[in-house]
Amino acid sequence: MKKIAINPQRIDYMIGLFGLSRDELLGSISRKLKNPIQEEEIFSGEIKESHLKKVDRIFQKGLSFYTDPKPIVPKKENSIFFRKQQFNTELGLGDREIVNKTESRILSLSALRKLSNYSTKRKLPTYENSQSPKQAAYQIREKLYPEESYKEDRDFLKKVIQSFASNNILVIEFVENWNKKNKASVDGFFVAPDTIVIKRNRNGYKREIFTLAHELGHYLLGKEELDHLKFSKDRDRTEKWCDEFAFYFLAGRDVVQEMQSVPDDLIKHDGEEILDISNKNHISRLALFVYFATNRRITWDRYSVLRDNLKAEYRRKEQKRIQQKQEGLGPKNGRAPQPIFSPLEERIYASAFYEGVVEEYELLTHFKKKTVEEVLDG
Repeated sequence: MKKIAINPQRIDYMIGLFGLSRDELLGSISRKLKNPIQEEEIFSGEIKESHLKKVDRIFQKGLSFYTDPKPIVPKKENSIFFRKQQFNTELGLGDREIVNKTESRILSLSALRKLSNYSTKRKLPTYENSQSPKQAAYQIREKLYPEESYKEDRDFLKKVIQSFASNNILVIEFVENWNKKNKASVDGFFVAPDTIVIKRNRNGYKREIFTLAHELGHYLLGKEELDHLKFSKDRDRTEKWCDEFAFYFLAGRDVVQEMQSVPDDLIKHDGEEILDISNKNHISRLALFVYFATNRRITWDRYSVLRDNLKAEYRRKEQKRIQQKQEGLGPKNGRAPQPIFSPLEERIYASAFYEGVVEEYELLTHFKKKTVEEVLDG
């Protein structure tokens, strides 16, 4: 069996980056193997090529990364995992893979900004979580919320991402393939100084829209976090601030006033008025129920019932989607949908292209376009 000379310190670096232990890595790469891979087979000067490929399926750095003899030192600017030790959600391997992959993309974009002298100076103010999230939301809404109305949630989401880009906030949407081995559980996260990452939600765009607004709250507070949004009355101060900010940012004064006139009985039984408010304003019903529970229009016990009803509704939709796919009525070839690209990312690449920093092939490959004009015209 062919062996490759490696720098084992680089595997240790990646373990630290992912927040794993050596035993956890060995357990992951030994899954389904009759004879588990031993520590000395990985953390030595030589390693079987097949073993190294198993390691790289997790870290996705390319085999040449591990053969580089140069030492590598953990730096805070390299990853949120080196800057922050604890998060508000338990992170799985799929979450760490997504964060690592996305941070590599962020670092690449940062390099392109510097090489092409593309400035992305902050335009929005900063806040403290001692300030009113409602007032902050109304202030920021005037700057970022689209003036046009949109029937479809996806069209609204694209417009909001464009609005963020105009204010130098980069949004990266990631889409997981249906057959991805390690699925991410995070809904989104904020990476300082100006990047928000959101996960495509297969049950609909409203949760994704709320996640985007929630992470905008983290951006305004300057607090990095990886979030799996779990609405409850026991959220910590920052998460509660970001949730309330997100709600008032999406709802606005007029909708909040409209909600005050909804009868309690219709709220308790998820009446059509709730669905109508949700659809017209791109706010999930779950977020509306949280608002009503927070403001004591319904009890938290009733909120739990309504939440469970929504989960059951989502499960039925998912079962229907799977059935349609099995019957050949769903998306062809099982291909994942394409992510929404931020106009800011397109402008950064366009600037780098004009400055000769990136070649045409790299530009077209990154955005999956056939001509330069398709990228430059947005």
